[in-house]
Amino acid sequence: MQLPPETAWLVPLLLVGVLLSVIVALVVLHFVRQLAEPDELQSRVESLEDEVETLRESQSETEENEESQPNSD
Repeated sequence: MQLPPETAWLVPLLLVGVLLSVIVALVVLHFVRQLAEPDELQSRVESLEDEVETLRESQSETEENEESQPNSD
């Protein structure tokens, strides 16, 4: 099938349009999936909060131990 020269530029334009549409659809799908799974983010936040609490307790214990030991200077 031969297209007239006046409309031959439409084929690459349509191919680029379809390609861009597919890319945009994949990006949107990626972000929608991330928004649909807040449980994973919530569990990460809780895990980090637990780790911060553990580190704070460890730091306070270390400070208490340093205060209770007399300086030997």
